[in-house]
Amino acid sequence: MSEQFKNLVEFAIRQEQAAAELYEKYAVLVNSRSAKIILESMAAMEQGHEARLKKMLEEEENFLPKPGSVDDVHISDFVVAPTLTENSDIQDVFIFAIKSEEMAANLYTKLAEVQASEEGQELFRSLAEEEKKHKFDLETEYESAFMSEN
Repeated sequence: MSEQFKNLVEFAIRQEQAAAELYEKYAVLVNSRSAKIILESMAAMEQGHEARLKKMLEEEENFLPKPGSVDDVHISDFVVAPTLTENSDIQDVFIFAIKSEEMAANLYTKLAEVQASEEGQELFRSLAEEEKKHKFDLETEYESAFMSEN
């Protein structure tokens, strides 16, 4: 594993740590139990990414899935990320998480585009796909909970 690639993995680890910390911060802040559960779940997913990336550094092997194609429900195209407060409800938390995952996917996609090395491109494409999967899952749950006709 090249030194440059190690630096890229370390950058990605810091990104995943920051995302987990953000979700944990808001999980403590919000009063809604269901909102706390969503935020704690998202923090755990980001911690899972961090663990896989650290394992990559330790064992010098790629433990990320190969990039694929993830569907997009496009709910994020029509919502604005709220500022979460102690009074935020589950709908606000879903929107916040959807927009956060979208931003992470966009960052990793752009980083993949500017990488000179094949392994750097693959790393960031894989991370982008993971974030897109989270976004898709959140959007699907959001659609079911808040947009279905009763």
